[in-house]
Amino acid sequence: RQLSQTSARRPSVDQAGAELAAALKKNGELQDEVDRLNMILSQTGGQLQQLRQVAVEKGFSEQMEDALQVAGLDTVMEGLQGRSRKVFDRLYEDAVRRITKLAKMQASGVMAQFRSDPRTVLRPSLMRSRTPPA
Repeated sequence: RQLSQTSARRPSVDQAGAELAAALKKNGELQDEVDRLNMILSQTGGQLQQLRQVAVEKGFSEQMEDALQVAGLDTVMEGLQGRSRKVFDRLYEDAVRRITKLAKMQASGVMAQFRSDPRTVLRPSLMRSRTPPA
């Protein structure tokens, strides 16, 4: 009797699967919205930077900095610059890492081996187990 009451209170596997699917769909929609808002934020930051540059070229840099400070956009601009700098740093570090890895592979002769038979480089454990008969 207690077992039947417990199972009656638990959601079914189908219901849990449906809830999971709905949550995943909502998560995807929210991620799309975050991506869209990040793009808008990035565009707005670029436009503010252009406005700041035009103000400098026209001789209004002091007034522009005052206006940005009064509006509270000076801290936003700093945050956007730091954010874009972090992205650039990550991209740069990734490029350096990849170039270093490629240089090491070329130095060790892995690239020549890869050109002759890519399977030996990509899946060496599989190649050892499937050695052709002599």
